[in-house]
Amino acid sequence: MTYQGIESLTLESGAYDDTLIYQNNQINRYAGNGGTDTFYADVSDWTVGLHWVNDGSEQTFSNGVEGFSVSGVERLLVQTGSGDDVIEQKIAQTNDEIRTGAGDDQIIFGNESGYDAVDGGLGNDNLTLNWNTAGTTYLTVQRADSSWVNVGSGLDEIKANLADAIAFNYSSNGYGYYDELGNYQNHAGSGVTYQGIESLTLESGAYDDTLIYQNNQINRYAGNGGTDTFYADVSDWTVGLHWVNDGSEQTFSNGVEGFTISGVERLLVQTGSGDDVIEQKIAQTNDEIRTGAGE
Repeated sequence: MTYQGIESLTLESGAYDDTLIYQNNQINRYAGNGGTDTFYADVSDWTVGLHWVNDGSEQTFSNGVEGFSVSGVERLLVQTGSGDDVIEQKIAQTNDEIRTGAGDDQIIFGNESGYDAVDGGLGNDNLTLNWNTAGTTYLTVQRADSSWVNVGSGLDEIKANLADAIAFNYSSNGYGYYDELGNYQNHAGSGVTYQGIESLTLESGAYDDTLIYQNNQINRYAGNGGTDTFYADVSDWTVGLHWVNDGSEQTFSNGVEGFTISGVERLLVQTGSGDDVIEQKIAQTNDEIRTGAGE
């Protein structure tokens, strides 16, 4: 069907993989129904935020003049405006692209989220990865020459790779196993490439993960199972770290930035000029700890 001069569109698609497009200056209703459906919306000129938990249910969004109702869609291609957005993707393996505007935004992904791309834009933006059933989780970084490298496993290697990074990607490996009834269970891998993020929350799974504190952010990390490595270079801090690493949740801050950490075993830590107390209570972890000018 070819059309023009239409101010309102209602489209109900079928059981296949459909692509549904929001066209601005219209009031639209979309129902994806079956299949794995993609929904595109560019509302970068809106000043109101989107509060969207994408779980397949019908939801309506409007800026007071135009808007859309949508249900039954899986993959999101969404660019928002200057409002404070909350976008939670509850549908797995969808390979989304989400770009938020100048507001203070929250983007949330769950387990087996697919391979997604996030740009937080301006504002104070939070990315949450609830990957508590994930396989091995690790960070890769994009260098200035556009190449991607694993961030590494040692203090100096990680520090060097972060120094000129322009974009970041946390990934988790897929894995499978036979349950107690002999049925094979498969968990797909995930990955999120991101930039423009000021706050990161990452909960990893039962494998050996590498969790990286990125300065100028407020971060929360939960290692959960496995033997997890945690890297933090806070050599510019003037306050000391008082850290007994026994797996419990602890919070550290210099008054501007900081991190909350739990469930990690191996420490790759460089501190600043404060008086530090670091006690490692977890055995056989092969740590690297460098303290600064304090006592």
